[in-house]
Amino acid sequence: MKIMNPGKVMGSGILGTFLQVAGAFEPIARAFGNSVKVDIGERPSLKPVGDIPADVAWYAMACSQCGYCIDECDQFYGRGWESQTPRGKWYWLREHMAGREKWTQAQVDTFLVCTTCELCNDRCSAALPIEQSWMKLRGVMIQDEKRMTFPPSK
Repeated sequence: MKIMNPGKVMGSGILGTFLQVAGAFEPIARAFGNSVKVDIGERPSLKPVGDIPADVAWYAMACSQCGYCIDECDQFYGRGWESQTPRGKWYWLREHMAGREKWTQAQVDTFLVCTTCELCNDRCSAALPIEQSWMKLRGVMIQDEKRMTFPPSK
């Protein structure tokens, strides 16, 4: 009963013979393959990149720039500038780490005015801890580097 045309794809030719031999050795190959340990997953660098903490630098490079975070960002709603969104900030951090951008008070303010609503965390396709990264940068900028927060009102 030749149900579903057995032998039609592999047949008795070279390909069929090769697949039969490969099938016989598959349990050995599987045991060897399963014994190999591979370290996968997130591996943030162990050293900061300039004044950027190591994990934040890694997340900046891991951002896929997909833009899912933009529609959720309160800063983007209020200003309409992509530089205010997580995608824009990750891009700026990449440029800063490459030495093409320097911290200015305007850029410090961009990181400080995040409302910390964490909606971007929920939308991030790479599951990056965006809000936590901004909080860490706030600590570095204000506590460690003594950069000013918002100008005092007069």
